[in-house]
Amino acid sequence: MLSFLTGPGFLGTSASFQADLTLLLILISAILFTIGWRLAVAKHYEAHRWVQTTAAIINTIVVLGVMVVSFVTHILPGIP
Repeated sequence: MLSFLTGPGFLGTSASFQADLTLLLILISAILFTIGWRLAVAKHYEAHRWVQTTAAIINTIVVLGVMVVSFVTHILPGIP
């Protein structure tokens, strides 16, 4: 289906493209969550809401696209 995900990554390691992309998206969401937290401390609630929502959406995409798919592919078939 998405065979390019199993190809070589872009970070210069032996990890796959999917692993590199997952790492990058998780780092971006962590940075956004930190920025959102600082915005809330500074009482910039509207900006906080948008930044936190964006970070949560990115995190949800990673969970659904990597973790749930991996569970269904690798773990679920082994459960009797």
